Amino acid sequence: MSFSLPDELVLIATREDGSLDSGASGSLDNGIAGARLLDLALAGRIALDDGKLRVADPTPTGEPLADEALAAIEASDKRHDAKHWVGKLAKSSVRERVLERLGERGVLAAERSKFLGLIPRTRHVEVDPAPEREARARVRAAVLGEDPAPDARTIALASLLKATGLTGEVFERSERKAAKKRIGELAAPDDVGAAVKSVTDATTAAVSGAVVAATTAATAGGAVSGQ
Repeated sequence: MSFSLPDELVLIATREDGSLDSGASGSLDNGIAGARLLDLALAGRIALDDGKLRVADPTPTGEPLADEALAAIEASDKRHDAKHWVGKLAKSSVRERVLERLGERGVLAAERSKFLGLIPRTRHVEVDPAPEREARARVRAAVLGEDPAPDARTIALASLLKATGLTGEVFERSERKAAKKRIGELAAPDDVGAAVKSVTDATTAAVSGAVVAATTAATAGGAVSGQ
């Protein structure tokens, strides 16, 4: 059973009890948007030219979220950078679609309750830990040196975890500083990987920028409301 980058990112961000990592609450939708772009890059569908994303191959991949992003890029009147597309594709409704799909595949199960007995709440509890464990193990092996030649997909996932502030979900506190440094140093394994890495770098930079902007806006809003 194969999983997309959005699938793996959501699995890592979602804890066993269905709660979301606190650090991902404001960044996950941007991360999913970036993951959709990186799935396209890994499939050879998009490339980076002069800082702009372009469609290299319009053939659908068969992955709905990736193909919707591909169609949007192809239909655009002009080329845009990764920052534009991360902002355009970041929607909470997409996160819900990923969660629903993982539920349909038997990895998560939706549990509905009421917070404080009043507010409806749905948590997506993990029922099959194998896919998440595999993704975590792959990233750890790549970053900690156990896998001397990680593939471009694993580099992309590790980069997304760093961009969304989720390295703490994969690495112990004592490992995190070195892990973040190593993620930035991971090299593409070959020429094809290098092309994907260029999109990865641009996309994860865009995700990081969007996360910082959202956090700054939320902090400013809180300060104003507290005055």
